[in-house]
Amino acid sequence: MHSAIATLLMLSLPPPNGAMQVLAKSTSHPVVALQITDAPVLSKHGMSNETIRTHVEASLRRCGFSVSDSGPLEAAALIVLAGLDEESRGYSGSAILGVQIIRTVEGVPYVPLAVFTDGVIFSGPPGTAGIQTREALSSLLDSFCNLWLQARDSAPVPKRRR
Repeated sequence: MHSAIATLLMLSLPPPNGAMQVLAKSTSHPVVALQITDAPVLSKHGMSNETIRTHVEASLRRCGFSVSDSGPLEAAALIVLAGLDEESRGYSGSAILGVQIIRTVEGVPYVPLAVFTDGVIFSGPPGTAGIQTREALSSLLDSFCNLWLQARDSAPVPKRRR
C-alpha cells in the first residue's frame, strides 16, 4: 500500500540582494524570459509541462513581472526540474529556480549577475508529481516574489524612459 504522505525539503540558499536591488532600481515592472526544463520522470508521474508553465507565468505576473520571449528583457528565469523514478513506490524530484540579469560591469559587457537561486527536493507516491511540483514551485516563487517586492518597494523610483 502506498503512503499518501509526500515530502518537501527546502534548500535555503541566501539570495544575493545586491543584484536584486540593481534590478529593482532599473525598473518596477521587469520583463523576464522564462525557460523551464522538461522532466520526463515527473511527467510520467502526473506532471503537465503546460500546467507548470502556466502556473509559473501567473505567479511571476502576480508579483509585477511580464513574461516574454522577445523584445527588451530585464531578467532571465530558469527553472530546472528533475526526477528519479522509484518504480512502484513513486518518484523523487527537484526544482531549482534561478533568476539572473545581464549587466556591463566596469566596462565588461554581458556579465551575468545572480538575482535569486533556490531549490526544493520533493517526493511522493505514483501519480502525484503534478501537485508536488506545483507546491515546490509555489514555495520557490513565493520566496523570490517576497524578496523582489521588498527590493522594489525600497528602491528609488526609476525615471521614466522617453
